[in-house]
Amino acid sequence: MKKNNLFITFGIGLLGLIILYAVAVLGIFLTESIEYGESLKYYLYKIPEVLGLVLFGMLLEHKRVHSIFKQGIKVNLFFLIVSIGLIILLIPPFILSTENEIIMIYAIIMKSQASSSALAIFAGVLLVKSLSHWKLKDGAS
Repeated sequence: MKKNNLFITFGIGLLGLIILYAVAVLGIFLTESIEYGESLKYYLYKIPEVLGLVLFGMLLEHKRVHSIFKQGIKVNLFFLIVSIGLIILLIPPFILSTENEIIMIYAIIMKSQASSSALAIFAGVLLVKSLSHWKLKDGAS
């Protein structure tokens, strides 16, 4: 491994750890806002948490992000709509009614920190893939 690649990998890893630490701290405040029923603080912490996890997902695709800047944007409209829709769905309403079965399934998924975090990271990866060329020049897909 080249020395330059080692520094890039270390920097990306460090940035990823910083993002995960910030998301963990936001999760603590988010839990407190739910316990005290403060909807404004809930959104104040939930939106940056989701965006931080999306950024972490984008960081996983750092080679594609780099290729976007080098080769330009090539939009896959379907994946772009799906990723943006997923990001919007990841910010659920403060109070979810469980009268409808579909809404109840959505509420169960969104109340699980692990599943909503995984979906946010997936949305970040999908967002980068929707804006980049499918095949990178170095052969990675």
